[in-house]
Amino acid sequence: MRAHLNHGINVSDGGKGSVGSLTPYFEESGHDAILHSYGWVGFLRVRWRNETATQAIRPHVHDGDVLVGHSNGCLIAWELIEAGVKPSAVICIQPALRRDTLWPDDIPVLCLYNQADWAVSLGRMWGRFASVANPFRDIHGWGAAGRHGFTRGQANVTNWDTDIEEFPARGHSGVFRRPALFYWAPNIVGWARSHA
Repeated sequence: MRAHLNHGINVSDGGKGSVGSLTPYFEESGHDAILHSYGWVGFLRVRWRNETATQAIRPHVHDGDVLVGHSNGCLIAWELIEAGVKPSAVICIQPALRRDTLWPDDIPVLCLYNQADWAVSLGRMWGRFASVANPFRDIHGWGAAGRHGFTRGQANVTNWDTDIEEFPARGHSGVFRRPALFYWAPNIVGWARSHA
């Protein structure tokens, strides 16, 4: 199995401190993990950067690979699928995606979310504003799935609320903070292995 890790926006370390923290867990399980960095980007240029990131990442993803995204990295994963990539599974961690996102029925999707993720709610508002401000482009894909999970009720989509009593991971990046990481990372990799 090979996993492609995509970070969110406003990240200056290329995702090493967020989604990149899953790399050793994939590697310890005998799997490759490739962290794709599309550089620091803010709200104003994110749609353009997503297009270039999708074009840059697409040749590296083979059929049957796993896509893992954090925040805006989940939108990149969705755009990769729209561009023709055929992953075996997708893992969305605190996705800055619309909660009514419709995934292809033949791709298993895991969504990690929690009610304390206010960043995606702000992103949802920005996405609505960006769609109205530029009516000549498609509707912006940002939404609040990181706060609510995916709500279309698709059989291939699994939602995990990370605000559990034993190992709570709250907020937009709580899954990547220790000690929560020690619980969630092996579970993420385990889910990927069982669905890839």
